[in-house]
Amino acid sequence: MKSGRIEQYRSYSQFATLEAFNKSNKMALDIYGQHFTKGERIAFDVLTRFSVKVLGVCNARIYKLVQACQDIKGGISRSTFERMLRKAKSLGIISIIHTVRETGGYAHSVYIFNRFDTPNQEQLTSRKNEKKSQPPKADEHKNAQIGYRSAKFPITISIDLMLPTIVHAFKQTVYHYKQKRIQTSIMPYLYRTMANLLTVEKRKIIAEHSH
Repeated sequence: MKSGRIEQYRSYSQFATLEAFNKSNKMALDIYGQHFTKGERIAFDVLTRFSVKVLGVCNARIYKLVQACQDIKGGISRSTFERMLRKAKSLGIISIIHTVRETGGYAHSVYIFNRFDTPNQEQLTSRKNEKKSQPPKADEHKNAQIGYRSAKFPITISIDLMLPTIVHAFKQTVYHYKQKRIQTSIMPYLYRTMANLLTVEKRKIIAEHSH
């Protein structure tokens, strides 16, 4: 892809409104926030701020992004910013496209935020007045089937291939429950976590097959 102005990357935006963009990022951090250090969270927040002109897309050069971090709690190093990018990419939060100059050679990168909210989210969100979260008691196989179907995998991808991801979703939910980080009932949280992790895996599989 050739380098250029931010407007030429508008087609990569996955968000119609700023509210949707912020909501998706909040959900991503609810699930994966513990993987980032304080410095990496500063880097993530700055990248988010630079991804508003075209929602969820940033083409600023990395030195400019690092420079923007310097006024926030003492700033961070370039290596910290690059580490955040690697983590965010590996977790499926962002995609990175490397552009090239017309004269040849690499130019700036384009950072694209992926959606982390799901179509069924409103149905899965529990009532705000729920007083106490309860540990999951429903049959795990049934829950896995629901999460698998909600991700809408191609017919060639069986649920068996996704078992490591499904198990990870259960473990992550139990961990957050024990840490008292779940403010709603646990089952909607589990479904949401599973759906998001499976959606990330689906994106990775589609990207691998497209190359």
